[in-house]
Amino acid sequence: MFNTNNTNDWDELAQSVADGEAVLVLGPDAIPIYRIGTASENAHDEPAEATFSQLAQRRICAALGTGVTYFYERDNLFLFLDPDVKNQAQKVVKRCANDDQWLPDAELLRQIAAMKFPVILSLSPDGYVRDTFSRYGLNYQFDYFTAKDKTTEITLATPKPSQPLLYNLCGYALEDDYDSVILDYHDLYGLLTALLGDLNVPDVLRGKLKKANRFILLGFHLERWYAQLLLHYINKVDGEFDNSNHNFAMLTEISDDAREFVIEQFQMKCIAPSREEFNQLFESCRRLGALRQLSDPLAGPAAEIRLLVEKNDLAGALEILDKNAGALEDSTIPPMLKSQYNEWLKHFTEKTEDSRELELMKNKLRSRILTFAGSLPS
Repeated sequence: MFNTNNTNDWDELAQSVADGEAVLVLGPDAIPIYRIGTASENAHDEPAEATFSQLAQRRICAALGTGVTYFYERDNLFLFLDPDVKNQAQKVVKRCANDDQWLPDAELLRQIAAMKFPVILSLSPDGYVRDTFSRYGLNYQFDYFTAKDKTTEITLATPKPSQPLLYNLCGYALEDDYDSVILDYHDLYGLLTALLGDLNVPDVLRGKLKKANRFILLGFHLERWYAQLLLHYINKVDGEFDNSNHNFAMLTEISDDAREFVIEQFQMKCIAPSREEFNQLFESCRRLGALRQLSDPLAGPAAEIRLLVEKNDLAGALEILDKNAGALEDSTIPPMLKSQYNEWLKHFTEKTEDSRELELMKNKLRSRILTFAGSLPS
């Protein structure tokens, strides 16, 4: 079994990234998003932090009311009153994807863009990963799955680290084909039928999945029955799972009841729920030359803040953010983050929290500081 405390194990996985043999799979709750203002639809009723999946689900229920006959929380799928209501729900998802009042976790996306995966699969219909690659001026290809006829056909080259393929496996909310998103069991049936029949999937993607032998799963809900079918497809397994492919679940919580089954059934070598463990993989990739060179788009105060965060000076970073609060859309953000920092510092000083919980609190705070710093004007 993979030892998360062993640097050699992380280095071995990072070497697979460097060799172009690893694929990154982003689950629907892989990327945290943070609300920056009150101009969003229903903003006063929304939390300060969510994921795209959670935000879309919340807004669909709020906007459509009794038009949503039922929401199956376990499967994250809806039952709609009629096709017109479903079409309205698809438009709500599109508006969520276009909402600039929510910022995705800038640091996590920077790490994802830097790591030399030839293929990044996303099970969320947003454009956060694509936007990040564009922001850093990286060369990439983008495509998305739809069981229907696509508005525009896309020609793809074989994915490689210098020209990776970013592929939205569960549709894309920002194109005219926004009806490609998976909202109910009918959509899911269409997706699974097409995938298991290898229909509407680019040949270059199928070929790359077939050759890959390491799959890193971020925010992947392994306890959902259809997620297990998707994992079977992604691994391109013809029969039962064997030792040829290894799966690594990260930023993922799995219940004790399901843990043993998931480990045995899907050759799960690692279940690592902490952000710190993903940071360890990133550092191993840095040591082994498995990172792309990123030009830093930040300048001015934002660049100063990132430098201080990298030096672990969160207090100094927060002071600069506070001085520039007027440039933020919501000037209450710096005081809120300072309050969170003081709470962490109190627990750290008085040793009233477990060390792993303290590290988790600190990593979340780092991510929020960097994300909001990225919204400062250059």
